[in-house]
Amino acid sequence: MGRKEIEEVYVKKINKLKKYDEAYFKYDSPIISDKDYDDIKQEILNLEKKYNFLKNKNSPSQKVGYKPSGKFKKVAHDVPMLSLSNAFSEITALIKLEVSSGAPILKLLQSAII
Repeated sequence: MGRKEIEEVYVKKINKLKKYDEAYFKYDSPIISDKDYDDIKQEILNLEKKYNFLKNKNSPSQKVGYKPSGKFKKVAHDVPMLSLSNAFSEITALIKLEVSSGAPILKLLQSAII
């Protein structure tokens, strides 16, 4: 397969993902299984790895997430929703506590809950 054919296959796969993303995120109506979606995404990433001339702003390697749907109403949470960065810092704190105390994290958590 030549460069032009490789680029065509690559762009077709990206366009498929765009269509699947829109159905899933915008219309809350998936038209493909998660496994099939993940397989196509991985094929795109493999092509980019194999052929460094492949670049596209719509590639899964170049974007994160999807534009939020307007279908959902905003809600106020009783308990603040924490970002993943906060969660990771809490995990790090637990690991440091485990190391300094010598007690397993699970035991520390159980004693905090009980």
